[in-house]
Amino acid sequence: MKTKELLMEIIPLSTPDLFRLILEYKELYVNDWIMVKGADYIAIYPELIYTKILPLLSSHIDTVNFNRIVYPELSKDGIIKSRLRWNSNAIGEDELTGSPIGGDDRCGVAIMLHLLSRKIPAVYLFCDKEEVGCMGSEEFLYSSCEYLLSRCSCYIGLDRRGKQDAAVYTYESQSLLDIVKKYGYEKKMGSVTDISVIQNEYPKAAVNLSVGFYNEHTAMEYIDVSAFERTALIVPKVLDSVTDMVFNDLHCVDNYLFRYTIGNSYKSKDLDYYNDYMLPYSHYTTKKKKGDKDVQTKRGK
Repeated sequence: MKTKELLMEIIPLSTPDLFRLILEYKELYVNDWIMVKGADYIAIYPELIYTKILPLLSSHIDTVNFNRIVYPELSKDGIIKSRLRWNSNAIGEDELTGSPIGGDDRCGVAIMLHLLSRKIPAVYLFCDKEEVGCMGSEEFLYSSCEYLLSRCSCYIGLDRRGKQDAAVYTYESQSLLDIVKKYGYEKKMGSVTDISVIQNEYPKAAVNLSVGFYNEHTAMEYIDVSAFERTALIVPKVLDSVTDMVFNDLHCVDNYLFRYTIGNSYKSKDLDYYNDYMLPYSHYTTKKKKGDKDVQTKRGK
């Protein structure tokens, strides 16, 4: 199945249904691979991990639209949106309403399932509850994962809006950035996502790549299929480049945005759900010391 068709298939699924689909993919395509799962995560990887140093791929199966009542439509110009529909509001008036389509992060999940079906070697980590505090990756960290992470060369997230961002977090590696820059990705500062949680506990090179969604967490969310398919084609090349690679240039990033935000719950604390054009910059202003200028923070995983 092509990645676009796979994406259209999983967009309407509930989180439990998507969890079950991942298990089906494991049985159907990589039945001889190892699987470790908890209540809020699934990790799948080949026995090759014992002889090679493999990258870790991460995406999350939950969305902000918890009820998952979405009607994806693919336009002729390659844009997937949620179809608007008429509903009665609280005072009985009809109004057009819509829901976030869930490209954040069904785009990343679709790419990973496609790669899994092709048996491309990596550690595949599917997390739940990223949007409410990265609970899946937190559970993974407390599941005796030390040896598995010690066999990973780097962490690659597929949970970034846009077309060509390579978001970094607490630590960065110029060597890894140089690899993704060959494919047109540009360094950006991220805030919080699953790979940043893992990196904080087990520091390694990490980037979070754009997978084609825009306006996430809003009814205006859409997916640019060309950007989505572009990353789907590039990721296997990146995985091949970083397999058995050791990144010795890891250094701490002075992530001002992260230090001045509190926690990572999407409703009140994670800046990922804001849009620069939807809210005034004053809304983003965070803590400031006496005499300092306003600290303007922007969203972005």
